[in-house]
Order: sequence, then structure tokens, then C-alpha cells
Amino acid sequence: MMEGTLQLLLVWALLTVDVVTCQCVKDSDELSFSRQNSEADDVHRDHFVSIRCCANNFVGEIQWYRYENGIMTSFDYGNYTFHQRRQVLDIQKASMKDNGTYICLASNGTNNVTFVFELYVAECDKSVGKVIVERRPDPKQIVQLGQSITLECRGYFGCGLQNTRDAFWMRKLGKADKLLSGDNEFYSVERVNKSNGNILGSILTFKTITEDNMTSRYVCVLFSPPPNGHSFPIELVPLPQKEVLPTWGVAVVAVSVILVVLVMFLLVVQPWRDQLLFRIRTKCHRLPPRLTNMQHDVIVLCHPANEDEVKRHVTSYLRNYYTVFFPYDDIPEGQLEAQGALEALQSSSYVLIYVEPSDERVPRLDFLMKAATDIQQGARIILVHNGRLTDSLQGLEYETRSRLQHVHRIKWPTDIDSNARVKKNFLCAIQSYLPESLDNTEPSSQEPLLGE
Repeated sequence: MMEGTLQLLLVWALLTVDVVTCQCVKDSDELSFSRQNSEADDVHRDHFVSIRCCANNFVGEIQWYRYENGIMTSFDYGNYTFHQRRQVLDIQKASMKDNGTYICLASNGTNNVTFVFELYVAECDKSVGKVIVERRPDPKQIVQLGQSITLECRGYFGCGLQNTRDAFWMRKLGKADKLLSGDNEFYSVERVNKSNGNILGSILTFKTITEDNMTSRYVCVLFSPPPNGHSFPIELVPLPQKEVLPTWGVAVVAVSVILVVLVMFLLVVQPWRDQLLFRIRTKCHRLPPRLTNMQHDVIVLCHPANEDEVKRHVTSYLRNYYTVFFPYDDIPEGQLEAQGALEALQSSSYVLIYVEPSDERVPRLDFLMKAATDIQQGARIILVHNGRLTDSLQGLEYETRSRLQHVHRIKWPTDIDSNARVKKNFLCAIQSYLPESLDNTEPSSQEPLLGE
């Protein structure tokens, strides 16, 4: 008789003890924390609470830390009880100093992962039956057929007698009330009980919304002796149906939008493309850096027959912003083969070369073009070709021609004399490959970029 009584007492004790443990849940084959961990909990002072940091594929023990003044620090393990390789931390009687953020660290010897847990410790209200609502669902829940939805209400009941409090869900269909409980194919109800019943709640999950759900009202009740109880009626409202275009309609609209954007770009942006790009690069400081210890910013090379054209459209403009060496101006009679021209090439940061198909090859110009490809890197050579590139480079040595095919290339606009916008775009395209301009007080240097 005595042995039977002891066995019954042992079974009752095992059933009533809430053992917090880390079950073997294999969420991942890599080092990670299990999804069965909760991220926060609350407990009243002097009550028991357990924190789980269950991990996968770790070695050794879990390391625990606290946040103090924004810094992750270790803390005294002596006031806590740990289980299962320190995956579970037990606090027998929570105090206000236990309130805060806990960090768990798991390691596999090579990598580390962390998990953050918030614990809230509250003073216990001694009033009997007092209900302070912590969570309440919205009175109207917009849903659609077939979806799942979770509703929760929760309250703090103080430290009164536990048999005078409860939290549950009711379904009202006409004048009839039905208590919802358990787990079935349509819904499930989960009871929340924390801190020895001081915090109670109920979670209602609709696994799939049906038309039958739409015809009923649902009420969450936080029960306590009147007048301290609370109830929250919930109405499921169907999501308004929107007219949806068929797939082909969506495709037509998408293609139309793309075409409109392209047309807008061609009509609005393209005519000022080079000016806009130059302005953006200038504002964002994306132009090349200015080279130091150089006498000239740029040297301009061209066939003697093109001297006037290049000077009128390019050289005179660039001189408003840069120190330009133009042999026809800076060397008597423009003798390009002079040693001074080669020295000017070597002391210039950038080289601008103008060629056109009608050019007859001039040995001294070809020599300087070849020297430019030897001295300057490709990023510091700007080739302006009037006509097809292959025609403009015809007759040059193969090595020089192949090098010039890989430098910055800009085509000379055919209507440069008649269209001011086209000329401005052309000049901005050249400046996009040159560094920031020098400060210049001449009025022409103060003209706005898009002044036309």
C-alpha cells in the first residue's frame, strides 16, 4: 500500500514539474541556434524563470554574457544554475538585477554564433484580481480565404488567488457561445501561463480561413472577478477584392512603360547627355585627379592643315580652364619635330590628338603620336577622330594604330559650326576625361554648363 502511494506521488511530481530542456532539434547541419529558442520572456520578482539557448553542432559549452552600458561583458555564473552544456540557464528567484539582455555564444572551434535574449523582471502587484492588459488584438482583422492568422491577448493579473483568473477564446454564432480549445485541422488554441499565473494569455491560430469563420465573431476573455475582467471582440473582415489584370495585360503595361521611359530618355536626356554626365562627375568629384609637377595640363596635337579648326573649336575653349600647350602657338612656326615639342609632351599630364581621314601623314606628327603612346598611359590620351576611326588611323604604324584604338575616343561632330548644344556636348565629353579645371577669373570660365 505504501509503495503504491509513493509511486503515485512520484508520477504526479513528474507531471507537474515544467522541465525546460533543449530537445535534439536538427534545424541545420551548420553551427547555429535552434528555432525552438524564444527571444524574450518576462518574470515577476522572486519567481523562477528559465532561459534556453539551444544550439546545433557546437563543441564544448555555451558561453553566456550580459549587455551593460551597451558593452557585452561576462557575468558571475555563481548566482545561476546551468544544464545541458550550459544551454539552459535557470534563475530560481529572479531579482531586479536579473533584468536585461543576455547573449549566448556557441562555437565549433572555428566559427562562433550568438543569440540574444531579453528578460524583463517586474515588481509584483499585490492587489487581488487586478488585470493590466499587455497585448490585445485589433477589433477588425482583414483576412482572405485560405490564409492563416494568429491572434493573441495577454494580461498581467497581479499576485492574487490563481483560481479566480483565466484567459480563453470564445466563438459567438448568433446567441450561442462556444469555448475554443485544443488543436484541430481548422484552428488551435495555446494557453500562455507565465510567472506562476501572474501573466495569463491565450493565442488563437486559424490554420486556414473559411467562409464559416467570416459569419462568426470571436472574443478573447481575460477573466477576473468583476469589475476587473476584460473582453475583446474580434471581427474577421474579408479583404476587398481588387481587379487584377490578366498576365498578358500586365506584360503589355510593362512593355508600354519601358517604351515610354526609353522615348523620354531619348527626347529629354540624350541631347544633353554629355553635359549632364560632366556635371554629375564634377559635382561628385569623379573627375581624374590633377597630376602634380607637370608644366601643362594638356598638349594638343593635330595635322598642320587642321590647326585653325582645332584652335577655334577646342584649344581656345580649353584654355579658359586648363594650361594648354598648342605647338602652333607656343613654338615658332609650329615646328612639331623640335625638341621643345617633345619636352612639352613629356611635361603634359594629358594628350589630345585630332586626326581625320583626309590627313596626309606627317612624319613629325606621327613621331609625336607614337611618343605619346609611349610616354602617357592610355587613360591620359584623348583621341578625337573626324570620320570613321579606322579611316582616321589609316597609314599609321601598326603598333601606334593598335594602341590608339584603346584610348578614350570622341567623334568630331559634323554640325559643330551650326549647333551650339552639340558643340557644348562635345567639349563636355572632352572635359570628362580631364581633371578638375583651374580657377580662372575670365568671364568665359564662369558660364554655366547648361547655359545654352
